[in-house]
This record gives sequence, C-alpha cells and structure tokens, in this order.
Amino acid sequence: MATYYIRSDGSDSNTGTADTAGGAWLTIEKAFTELIGSGGHTINLGAGTFAWPAAVGRANYPTDSGSPSNVFTDWVDFVGASNTTTIISGSWILGGNAGEFYGTANIGSWDAYFRIIDCKTIDEVFVYGARYLEFNNCLCVIPSPWNGSSAAIDRQSIFIRGGRYISIDASEFTDTSSAIAIACWDSEVTNNAIHDISHDGIRIVGSTELIVDSNQIYNLDDGADDIAEPVWSRHNDCIHVYMAANTSDARNVGVTISNNLMYNSADQALQFNNYKDGSFHNSDFTFFNNIFGQTRANTFNGAEQVDGFLFYNNTFILSQTSNSFTSSYRTVTCDNITFTVASDWTGVEIYNNLLANSPPSGHDRVANNVYQARDVADFGTTGGGKDSIFTVVDQFVDSDAFTGTPITAYVGKNLGTRLTRDGGAESNIPLVDYHGTARDNRPDMGAYEFAGESPPAETPFSYLSDTKTVFTDNFNDGDPLEDIELGSVAGQRGIAWNSGSYTFRYDHTYSENEIDSPQGTSGPYFAIGTNITSSDNVTISYNVRATASAIDDGTLLFYFDASNYIYVSITRTAAGSGLRLVAGGIESTINALSGFTLGNLTTHLVEIEASHAGGTLTYSVNLDSGTPITGTADISSMATIGSSFGLIRDSATSDHRLKFDDYTITLVNLLSPAPLRSQAASNALLIA
Repeated sequence: MATYYIRSDGSDSNTGTADTAGGAWLTIEKAFTELIGSGGHTINLGAGTFAWPAAVGRANYPTDSGSPSNVFTDWVDFVGASNTTTIISGSWILGGNAGEFYGTANIGSWDAYFRIIDCKTIDEVFVYGARYLEFNNCLCVIPSPWNGSSAAIDRQSIFIRGGRYISIDASEFTDTSSAIAIACWDSEVTNNAIHDISHDGIRIVGSTELIVDSNQIYNLDDGADDIAEPVWSRHNDCIHVYMAANTSDARNVGVTISNNLMYNSADQALQFNNYKDGSFHNSDFTFFNNIFGQTRANTFNGAEQVDGFLFYNNTFILSQTSNSFTSSYRTVTCDNITFTVASDWTGVEIYNNLLANSPPSGHDRVANNVYQARDVADFGTTGGGKDSIFTVVDQFVDSDAFTGTPITAYVGKNLGTRLTRDGGAESNIPLVDYHGTARDNRPDMGAYEFAGESPPAETPFSYLSDTKTVFTDNFNDGDPLEDIELGSVAGQRGIAWNSGSYTFRYDHTYSENEIDSPQGTSGPYFAIGTNITSSDNVTISYNVRATASAIDDGTLLFYFDASNYIYVSITRTAAGSGLRLVAGGIESTINALSGFTLGNLTTHLVEIEASHAGGTLTYSVNLDSGTPITGTADISSMATIGSSFGLIRDSATSDHRLKFDDYTITLVNLLSPAPLRSQAASNALLIA
C-alpha cells in the first residue's frame, strides 16, 4: 500500500512515488499497468487533462479485448486536485458491452475496487459489469449539443449496465443530456446536484436494492414543443423508473428513494413507465422524506404497475403562483403538482404525507395525509383515507423557495401515525426527517418534523374476534374495509365494505367522508352482506342526502340473491319512495311510504325496524324521528328469506346520487355469529 502521483509534466518512466516532474507518472494507464492485482493505494492526479485507459476490467488489459477480469484486490483511490482542474478527457469504458460483463440480472462480473474522487469528466462514462466502484465529488459534463437529434439527447454522463456495490456520491451533473442511467445491484446514488440538463436526471433501469438518497434535481428541459413534438424529443424526468424489456431481469426491485428534492422539470419529477401492460412489474419501492416541487407534467406519474409501494412522509410543495424557470432553450412554466398512483398497483401504503389537490384513488391503505389546494374544487371528491386533512390555507413559510418548511400553525403537526392499518407498529416510518431531525411519537405529516414537540403516542387498536350485534360506519376514518377504531366501543364493530359500484368520497361542503350510490348508470347494483344466517330481526339507521330526483335507491333487508330481497327506498319523489319486495325476480310494493320524501341537499335520518317469522314481515319505517309507518306483509313468495343487509341502486336517472352516512345495523336476534372480515361476495357490504 502506497501513494503515487500522476502529473501532466510527469513521465511513465518515473517511479510514480514523488509529486515532482521527475517522480510522477504521466498517464492513468501507467497506474493500472503497474498496480493491477494489488490494492490499498492512493493515486493523486494533479491539475491537467488525462485520458482514461481502454480495456480496464478486461483480461487482456491493456489490449481492448478479453473476458471480465478483476482489477484491484482492495480500494485504490484516484484523487484529483479539484473537480474543475483535474480533467479526465474523452468517452471512456470500463468492462465490455456484452452479456458476460453485465452478469445475471445485471449483478456484475468483475471487481474494480477503485474510486474516482475530485475529478471532472467531460464525456460519457460507460460502466459494464463492475463491482466496487465509486465516483465522489466529481463534476460531470458532456459536449454539446444536448438536444436537436436522437444522437445528441440519448447520452448520459454516467451509464452503468450491470454491477454491484457502486456509489455515485456528492457529485455535480450539468451541461449534459441525462445525468445517470443505472442498472445494477446493492448500489447508491446519493448527495448529488443534478441540474440544467436536457433529459432525465436519474434513470433507474433494471436495478435491485438501489438507494437514491439526498439528491437535488431541478431545471430539466429539452426545449421541444410538445404540441408538435420532434422525433428526438424525450422525457425530462428528475427520476425515471424504466423497464427496458418485458422480462424479469428488466424489473427494478427493492429501490429506496428518500430525502431527495425535485422540482422544475418540463415533464415529471418522478415517472414510472414503459411496459405498462406487460406481465412483469417493478416491485418493492419505498419513498420517504422526499420534497417535490411543481413541474410542467404530472409531478409524480405512477403510470406503470408497481407491486409493493410504500410512500411515507413526503411533501408536495403547492406554490401559490405558477413557478417558472429559464432553461438553455426557453422559459418553462411549472404549474402541476399531481400525485398519481394507478389503481392496478398492489401493496400500496400512503401515510403521513403532505400532498396537493386530489387524493389518490383505488387503494385502501391511505391514511394520515394532508391535502392542500388553492381552491376546494381542486380536491375533487375522492376520499382522502383515514384521518385525512383538507386545507386551502398555504401551509409553507415560502412555497416558492423549495425548502418544504411548513408554517408554525401547520395543520399536520403531530397528527401522523406510527401504526399500520391493522393497528400494529409500523416499522417503515422514517426515524428522522429530511433535515435529520428525529421523528417523535406522533410524526408530523410531510418531510419536515418540528423539533422539541412531545405529543402523546397513539392508542393502539386491534381487530376483535368476539361476537358483536351492533355494526356501524360513520366513514370518518375513510376506510372502506372496516371502521377499525370502533372495535374499542362496547357492543359495536365496524362494517367492512366491498363496495362494487358504490364509491367512497369526501364531501368538502359538509367536511366528511361518505359512501355514494352509483351515478349515471342503471341497476340493480348492490352493496350487500354475506349469505350467512345472522338475524331475523334487525334495526337499521342511516343519514342520507339526495342531490337530484331519485328512484328505487336505498337500503337492503334480508337479501338472499339478486332475485329475492326486500328494500326501503326514500328519495326526493313520491314515486321513488317505498318499501318493496322482490321475489323470484318480480317486484311489488309493500308500502308506498306516503309522505316520506327527501329535500334537495338536506340531510335526513332514516330508521328501519324489520323482522320476519313464518313468511310474515313486520316493519317500521321512520323519517327524521317523525311518526313511523308500520305494518306487516306476506313475504312467503321469496324463494328463501336471506340474512344479508346493505344498499341497493336500481335507477337510470343520469344525475341521481344518494349520499349515505352514519350507517348502523343492529342484529336484535342473533342466530349465528356474524362473519369476521369475510370477502365472500363481490359488490358486497361485509358485516365484519
């Protein structure tokens, strides 16, 4: 182990052991020739321009041929005088562009064991199959032009295909097309500044167990007009997760993206795309403590399916005005802050984030998030999940500064969660925030944590397995599967919904979650219970609002199948209200419920008591605690009297919608234990 020197006034006939013209080597190639097969050295490069040798990582070095071959046995550091004065010239290659170098599934094939430190690279660097390779505090550029043709824009400062234990750290990438393209194992891209480029910042292409942490990526633009887009135009994504083929080896697996700052892109800050409909998918992605600023296209574009997606404590900065930046080609306006995760993604958990505008839809494990918008209309009607907070008040000290620092009165302070949806401890919540501040018992929502807070810890909850007779859902937790917190209320258990065409929404007028009947479609559509005998005597109560005229829309009683059930419909028209029997597919009216109609956009309480014995139905229906309508009816024409309960919609009125809330079922005469979290029926309300 020794220290060697390379200088622009040195000579390869020198020993390389002195930092003088008479002692230093002249070329990097000489260092490899002398030191291959050893390790533990430091090689200091002076100011000047030096060529990288060909065939590093090949068996016939320095001849540019041969199979993969190890270089050093322990770390060798190539250390420049500074990353502006020590320049490595030209395009250079490590290993060889062939499958034997990439290794199986891009795992690499040869040991490099060297670091490039404090140097400037001025053209593309290609790495094929290297293990144990690091770039640290380098400045990386490539020759212009960076747009205008496919040949110009399809370049990158560092291209890695195959390898393991690779680190790109604390370096700057600018004046390039793409900064980094990486396909390898167990590697890191950290603490880099990537800015003012014309293509992707970091392109993740077939990597396994990759960490992308603490990078700042901003000002990306190719200058192309998207309306009349030229054939050479490409994405300008801060991070682009990409599959190069519909194969298992092309997947990105086990990637952690954390503590990054991304903003001012002519396209996305984060993009998943390419083989959207393929049989292989990216999997096991974890995001935490990232700060996303506004972009021109969707800020987070989850177009391509991911199996396993954890998204914790990230911040989306909603500026109060449109952001813009000036690239090398034009001024780009960035006014998009959209977060999209496609409904076909699996294993999705979205907790403790500060998001903007409308919530993601189609996923159950979404909880404890703040949603900020400039206007209530920007929220849409999608439910925000358990313990969601909606606000139109600017939550940032300076939303144009890209720091993500919230105001002192931040609405998400001490309101995050450390619990999983099932009530256990969530081990994936980050221990510190974007700045390294420790997270407390109740982590703040977003990437920032207020220091010095001591909130009490959450009270753990758990699903109960004992028999219950009262089931209720007020929808306040935004959880369609079950009102889990009600497990601690004596005699009550939440209702689990498999809602089918019914939708869970957040009503910003009333500031509450609700379940809405289908709109613009004919029925019948059911949200029903399982067909396991539970009770022949029930009471049901719920709050309901109608948005327009309504016909045949209400709550189910004693449902057996789509041809045999009873339902109560109380709507805005007299013709729409009634207690009805469907037996053998034929509908008849038991009671017209005269006088029971709803006002427009007013909330009403509906209370129903019903029991059956010997083919006779006994009922009581009450609206707004008035005088109930009671009676009995012959229901023996039903093939079988069912035992499931829920909701029904059988109306083709295009603008019709009923909004249900505070839905409670009491099983007065329990015949057998109600099923616990059964998923037996599609389009089902499941009594859990």
